[in-house]
Amino acid sequence: MRIAVLLTAVCAWMLSGASCRPLLDNTSDPAAKPTTLTLLIQSPPSNATVAQGASVPITWTAYNATGQTATIDVYVEARTDLARTTVADDISLTAGSLTQTSYWDTTGLPGGEYVVYAVITAGADTQTQTAGGRITIDEFPAFEFTEPAENATYTHGSDALKISWSASDPEGTGTLTLGLDSDLDHENGNELFIYEGTITSDESDSSFDWDGQDLLGEDLAPGVYNLFALIGDAVNPERPVQAGRQITVVEGAPDETPVTLGILEPPYPATPENPEPPKDHEFLAGTTMTIKYGVNKKVDALIDLKIDTDDVHTNGNELTIQAQWLVPADTETETFTWDGSLASGGIVPDGIYRLFIMANTGSATPEYGDDGEGLIYRRSYEKQPLIALEKPAQMTTLQAGQTLLIKWRCVDDEETATIRITIDDDPHPTGDPDDPDPADTLPEIDTLVTDRACSSVEVEKTYMYQVPASLGPGVYYVFAYIRDPEAAGQEHYSVAPAPFVIRDPTR
Repeated sequence: MRIAVLLTAVCAWMLSGASCRPLLDNTSDPAAKPTTLTLLIQSPPSNATVAQGASVPITWTAYNATGQTATIDVYVEARTDLARTTVADDISLTAGSLTQTSYWDTTGLPGGEYVVYAVITAGADTQTQTAGGRITIDEFPAFEFTEPAENATYTHGSDALKISWSASDPEGTGTLTLGLDSDLDHENGNELFIYEGTITSDESDSSFDWDGQDLLGEDLAPGVYNLFALIGDAVNPERPVQAGRQITVVEGAPDETPVTLGILEPPYPATPENPEPPKDHEFLAGTTMTIKYGVNKKVDALIDLKIDTDDVHTNGNELTIQAQWLVPADTETETFTWDGSLASGGIVPDGIYRLFIMANTGSATPEYGDDGEGLIYRRSYEKQPLIALEKPAQMTTLQAGQTLLIKWRCVDDEETATIRITIDDDPHPTGDPDDPDPADTLPEIDTLVTDRACSSVEVEKTYMYQVPASLGPGVYYVFAYIRDPEAAGQEHYSVAPAPFVIRDPTR
């Protein structure tokens, strides 16, 4: 019955003019639309963290079969504020494939996470691709010195110097190392480091009380140093941050010791203007110098200040510059302003001198104090070469074949002067205009040294003279000359503190 009804319905539908065909055609399989425009980002393939300022490579491959010229743009987008930065744009691809690496410079970009995108466009067709990995920029720590606010001075043994700064590191892994450097190149190995610490994520003010020592516990030498910090974190390599201020380190006052008889100055103490004063003192004609000396006697004393070309102060060539100066009992120190005059009148000749002191307290024997530590260079003009014979310092009697040590001091700032050593049978150098005896101006008997430089090597400031058999009996004097080629060959001379005697072998 049901089949008859169904057949009747079908025939009625066909009689109405419809064709006899299936209601749904499941045999149709049209071809899939071909891919004509693609883009693939190969790197970064995974998440990575880079230092601020790093260059990040972004490698991509594009394919174009649209028949139109395609353009590729590469950019990054900050996840914090969706700000976009273009890495590369308007790269043209006419047809086929192209693989290229674009470099993203992260300098100046804020820290945080970034997504890497690339877009290819051909006509109305656009494809966008996102990299498999995201890039996080590790922001460099913020750091700023706040103290000292200007150039400062630290004296060894004084109160500590406060050094302060403000710093923060978003990731909380920051490190800092404070340093002092005599120059502005903080990678040449002469840096001195004084503090190490960390930088937290919260902006904070910190300080350090510096006691004049480095991290090894060594006192810094006197000098002028540039303050700086090496700043970095777990990702960002260290780099220097300048304070823009200098710290001058000066030597502190020595431990208190009782003052005794002796020369105290020169050498003069360090100052901020002169943190490393020279041991020796240049005393130019027409100027003055201040001499400080200790006395500290329980009784009144008469003080003589003297100078000498050698270190034996009892051989008769000493010169007095202050005579019989009364110093009351219990006076610790006195000063004397010297203008280059002798106590007896006249001007001290150019030369190299040792300053010393002698006290008379009424006993039969004078007391000699400590010599000045440095030498005095008495000069007529700046950088004048000078020479001073030290030995022979005592009269010596010799015979043929025996030897005599001749020793001298010299100074030659320009390192151009030459030295000659001679002997003669009179105490006056050749050509001395003040010599009353014309016969004394004859050439010296013998020249021992010629054209020798003023060396810094001590043994080269000596000469071992062996007495020849031809040198007859008599009294002989040693002379030293130093010639300045920069001053028309002008010579400065020195006479040895003591002569030597050649005895008569027949007596």
